[in-house]
Amino acid sequence: MILLLVIFFLFSSTLDSTDDDDNDENLVNIASLELGATCQQSSNRINHECSSALDTNFQFGWTANCGGHTTCLNEYIIITFSEPARPLHYCYINRLEMNNYVKKLRIEWTTSGFVDTLENLPSGYLSNCFNYEHEPTIEYSVKVILKEFYGSNSIGFTFFKVFAKRIYNIYDIQFVHDVVYHLPIHFQPIFNIFKLRVQGQNSGNSSDCSSLIISMKNDKTKQFSVKLDTISNNVEKSSIEIFEPEFRIVEFSNSTSLISCELWTDFWLKIAPCEITFGLGKIYDLNKLVSVKAKVSMNIHEILFKNGVADIINQVQMIDIDQNINFQYDGYYENPGNMVDNCKRIKSPATSFDYKIFNGTELFTNNSKLVLILKEDGEFTGKNVNIFISYSTKEYEDEMINLCDLENFNPQNSFLYFYFQCKNLNNHVTDVVKIHILLDIYLESRDVYFCKLFFI
Repeated sequence: MILLLVIFFLFSSTLDSTDDDDNDENLVNIASLELGATCQQSSNRINHECSSALDTNFQFGWTANCGGHTTCLNEYIIITFSEPARPLHYCYINRLEMNNYVKKLRIEWTTSGFVDTLENLPSGYLSNCFNYEHEPTIEYSVKVILKEFYGSNSIGFTFFKVFAKRIYNIYDIQFVHDVVYHLPIHFQPIFNIFKLRVQGQNSGNSSDCSSLIISMKNDKTKQFSVKLDTISNNVEKSSIEIFEPEFRIVEFSNSTSLISCELWTDFWLKIAPCEITFGLGKIYDLNKLVSVKAKVSMNIHEILFKNGVADIINQVQMIDIDQNINFQYDGYYENPGNMVDNCKRIKSPATSFDYKIFNGTELFTNNSKLVLILKEDGEFTGKNVNIFISYSTKEYEDEMINLCDLENFNPQNSFLYFYFQCKNLNNHVTDVVKIHILLDIYLESRDVYFCKLFFI
């Protein structure tokens, strides 16, 4: 009999979105063995090394060599991350061992020296997740120490995970010829949304904080360019240039400068088969600067950057490169077979996308339950799926990022139904939620499909 095991990590806490680094980032498990994380342990039983807690092998996990006459107190594992990063959340699950569970842990962040004490932890084979609540700090490793337990034998973890934002490089754009960013091959067929941040460098020239050109190119030609603060006849303007099927220019209605030398400015871009939309800020579909009807290639291979004038430097950071799955809310189908044609294969092991589900606010109430539906081609065999659902709310003048709670999971034939509670919905900022789906086994993500998200 194959064990079906699907683990979800949802957080009920509220995160302050005023910190730029927390918003709308792709998440990655930096404690993943597949990504290159390593570990050490105080002791282990045979075939129960700490590396098993970083892998997707649910049969073993890490087990300290203790119990009986040997106490498990102060047994530990040290996890060195695949790359230095700022943690956002961390999670563990006990070993599948009756009545032998962790009750208290000491978490030592070995780079910063911060310490967390987790007490009165629940027994049982459930996922337990926590926010990294310290000052924003780049961490290299974490030490997890056993302090108290239910029972005294076979104490350890099936897994321990640390989630951080995926960091993209900052590029210095110094020339008036194109600097090329090659999209990874697995992104090319699905790429249609893009977020970036731009900041000019002030060296005393009048044109320093201006003039960046961003172009999208398929395997042969440029499809269109977004021109920010370009200068012509001493007049600064922004526009989109469409190259195919015929050349045309559409100017932004906004007449103010968009690029600053003092602050990072956030922009977003959405590409649809018949429309290009470009906006200001961190949230898709808010603060639109221009929307252009145009037939565009959906198979972008390269993103090109260059300055519009010589002798300036613009810094560019890409913070979200992904696929947008934008279903409108159209009611709940009693027969899930009706939605099969709309299911989208999850092609990347770390997939993040915006999902628009509300027409206005009539469905967005505090009593609503959010339902997410996945589909599987066959049985899940040892995989786990990590899902985060977030949405923006405003309290007083502060915008907050909220995360939903999982309340129930219900498999129906080849479909998997997940029921969430999302709090404080009356103060929502937008009718779009952000979904992160993380699959541990990279090469088998073809088996999982996203079908639908709706309120009941």
